[in-house]
Amino acid sequence: MKQFLLFLFFLGSIYSLDAQRLVKVEAISDRDILVEDISDISLEIEFTVRLTNLSHDTLLIKWDKKVYSQPADWLTQVNDDNGIYLPNVHTNFGPIPGTDIPLSILPGQSTEISMHVLPLGTEGEGWYELSFSYADAPGYILESVDFRTSTGATASEYTNSKAEILVYPNPATFYFEVTPNNLVDEIDIINIVGGKIRSFPYEHGQRYSIANLPSGIYLVSLVNAKTGVIKTIRLVKRTFRT
Repeated sequence: MKQFLLFLFFLGSIYSLDAQRLVKVEAISDRDILVEDISDISLEIEFTVRLTNLSHDTLLIKWDKKVYSQPADWLTQVNDDNGIYLPNVHTNFGPIPGTDIPLSILPGQSTEISMHVLPLGTEGEGWYELSFSYADAPGYILESVDFRTSTGATASEYTNSKAEILVYPNPATFYFEVTPNNLVDEIDIINIVGGKIRSFPYEHGQRYSIANLPSGIYLVSLVNAKTGVIKTIRLVKRTFRT
């Protein structure tokens, strides 16, 4: 019982902390970047996140970099208001000397953190994440933003794969299907005023019913769980006439 009460107290403290000190985290660059020409050895692929302090207090922020996958020759480094960090540095608030200074954001102010990927002329794919927490509560992640990039022939293959994804039949009366692929995780139907009216998890060979939708023009957004919308297709819904 005592442990349970302590757990509730801990949760209450975290929620109180979050309620008093608000920070908005938003990606302001593309989260999925394709680069076919990597002949320039100095090429840098940049992902940027903006943090805005919505509270009345100065916030001290810790960031953490994760590299889920990338070619062995690639390097990544993070830049923030305090400096440029070496590729082997994965946080601004850790045990390595020079990485013990959290980001300070004044009330109403914003700051930007950028991750730079250096392919060094090597083609391949990379998958990364920046996560953010309060410096005095590092175990509580405020938000995480992930990024992907493809270079060289890999980028061309990705572009071609997206081009091959189709919605059929189109026009449609009762249902539509999506050509088999490994990119789509979710399918959203959007009306002409931009509202999402239906959502389906993607499954190979699945038929997605639109039988009870009014006739008209809709947008079908094909969504990847990590990178967001990868393609939007115009769909004409027709009413069956006997």
